[in-house]
Amino acid sequence: MKNIPSSDPALPVLPRWALLLWFVVQWVAIPLEFLARIAFMVIKVAGDATSSDGTDPRLAVARATSLRSLRFQMSRDPARRRAHLERKVAELAEQLRTQRFTLTASVFHVPRWNVRTGSKGLTLHARDYRGIPQSTVEQVITSHGLRREGEGGIGNSLRIFEGKLWSELS
Repeated sequence: MKNIPSSDPALPVLPRWALLLWFVVQWVAIPLEFLARIAFMVIKVAGDATSSDGTDPRLAVARATSLRSLRFQMSRDPARRRAHLERKVAELAEQLRTQRFTLTASVFHVPRWNVRTGSKGLTLHARDYRGIPQSTVEQVITSHGLRREGEGGIGNSLRIFEGKLWSELS
């Protein structure tokens, strides 16, 4: 896994000590962030704010790492990582097709794409594709009939959707 050619970059796998540290700290950090987001939402509503940016408490919960996820993230086996990515993208594809999302899904609106009315896109988090080459990540995404937003390298998360860009219709 460490000898990935530079022509096909991959996000580095996090060290095991960092994963274990987050797994322990999350039990305090996530509930505090959840409560802070609710308090922030109450303040914004009381202050008659027009934007709800940063107030969704589900964003705190989406950062949680389960024991199953911890075991996966600590694995350094490329086949296991690819199988996990396949399962995750298949779940996201199903959510996009049915437009029914889990509580931990990071949903965004896709107004500039020619997709179903009211369609949304989802975010594929970096923890799901760390250590996998970019070409493999893109191959898995397209094999499920999805696309990723933007061109270039893969960053800390990928926004994926189904459909075509308006500019591609002509």
